[in-house]
Amino acid sequence: MHSDAQSARKNPGESGFFSREAVGSVPWMIIGKLVLFFVYFGISMLTVNGLGKEKYGVYSLMTNISQYMVVLCSLGLGAALMRYIPELAARRNKRGLQHLLWKSAVLQFTAVVLVATVLILLRTPLQRLFLAEHIEHFDFYLMLACGFAVLLLLKDFVGTVFTSLFKTRIVAILSMIHGVVWLVLLYVWLKYRPEVGAVFFVQMLSITSFYSFGAVLLYRHIHSLPWSADETGIGKRRTLAFSGTVMLSTILRMVMFKYSEVFFIAAIGGATLAGVYDLGYTLPYTVITFLPLALLPIFTSAFAEAYVRDRSCLGRLISSYYKILMLLALPVGILGAFFAPDAYRILYKGEMNEAGALAAIFCIVLLMPLFSMPLSAAIKAKEKVLHMVPMLILQIVVNLFLDWLLIVKLRMGVWGGISAVAGTFICTIPFRTMVIRRVLGGVYFPAAFFFRITLVLMLLAWLLHLLTDKIELFLWMENQWLNIGQLFLIGIIYVLIFVLCIRRLRLVRREDIEDFQALDIPRLNTVLQFLVK
Repeated sequence: MHSDAQSARKNPGESGFFSREAVGSVPWMIIGKLVLFFVYFGISMLTVNGLGKEKYGVYSLMTNISQYMVVLCSLGLGAALMRYIPELAARRNKRGLQHLLWKSAVLQFTAVVLVATVLILLRTPLQRLFLAEHIEHFDFYLMLACGFAVLLLLKDFVGTVFTSLFKTRIVAILSMIHGVVWLVLLYVWLKYRPEVGAVFFVQMLSITSFYSFGAVLLYRHIHSLPWSADETGIGKRRTLAFSGTVMLSTILRMVMFKYSEVFFIAAIGGATLAGVYDLGYTLPYTVITFLPLALLPIFTSAFAEAYVRDRSCLGRLISSYYKILMLLALPVGILGAFFAPDAYRILYKGEMNEAGALAAIFCIVLLMPLFSMPLSAAIKAKEKVLHMVPMLILQIVVNLFLDWLLIVKLRMGVWGGISAVAGTFICTIPFRTMVIRRVLGGVYFPAAFFFRITLVLMLLAWLLHLLTDKIELFLWMENQWLNIGQLFLIGIIYVLIFVLCIRRLRLVRREDIEDFQALDIPRLNTVLQFLVK
């Protein structure tokens, strides 16, 4: 696999594939996600501790319904916007851009209204399906979930369009202010009314306030663009063919990595048990993916832009993207696998210990889909998403079968859910690899780099965990915030030792530097040059 990456490598002296706009967008996306990481960390603590285990289960079930609605009703057009807006921008096609945006918005709004209507009509069967007859105001919560889905679509639409135009400063500022206001309002509101409806109301209020303003900014920005080209746009058939396949792909990821299991567990064990599973997934997902997801829209748009300029660039870009993801995600996931049970006991005051055990496993399982990101960006750039449809269908069938077998038939509960997630991914690897090689010409996975990094990180995490257990670090003080501080201190020490190991053990080598230089990100190159002897 590593030979694929080597064969795709260009001469070191060649310039990077990404434009200045794409490279300049990276710092703002990282800053925004870094702030939101701490915000969402606080929101998770406030919500779980404020609502309690049973009410949090209800809130979790409703937010999962909202997330499914968003994926269905977005119609895959978010990915289509990230793919085609850079192309229209490169051609300075203002008319084509405007048509693409308003048609996408109308389609998404129509879809969410229709789906919301169907769900509200089916509210009684849904209440019985999720063993929620004892939940008061179920109908009201379901309507809130539908309204929340509408606002999430607005938020995603504004963020996606600005990001695709590489206006990430606006996206970062909007998201940071929204997150901070949400946190403050939630803290105040839960003191007086610790109810599911109050949590929804606060979140919906903050999104409406800031992203309505963001929509106005977007409208003004599009109309002020000094583009004069008046040519044909992307085309209805091309857009819908791409977006429809992306929608199937997104549904697959949701089915595979959390959402189908939440509904199966709710149907068998009730909303409270589903909430435990959801919390075991959500915090590791937030921690592990906050930087990779910050870079995903930029890389998706930048891959498309680079491919338009150089059809031979994808192999090297895939290899470079893999290595960046490994440096960002592997340290977090591996440390989390060792310390998640302690973290959950401290954060949620002993109420969610089973979720902590789940989180330790999810810290490893959630690393798996991250390594599909470079391949996905390349496939979207080539507009070959349709070739992956048979694999999507296979994975959905395997996942739903494992959900039924492990959760329904064998009654394994939350452990059946996480086993179904991991089992689906592992069982379908050979088939997905075969198709990807046919579409992209190779996987370009830097195996040697991966094993070097992973081995060192596992050893460091194991030694730190052994030390903290031996000295009983988290029993020294009973103060929750001091123990949270100690968790963050362990993370900082871990990262510093890892950086030292990169330099001393030559974990990042000259050939890796050549791959990173293909991205032409000056600050990244400066850091990496320091790390390489």
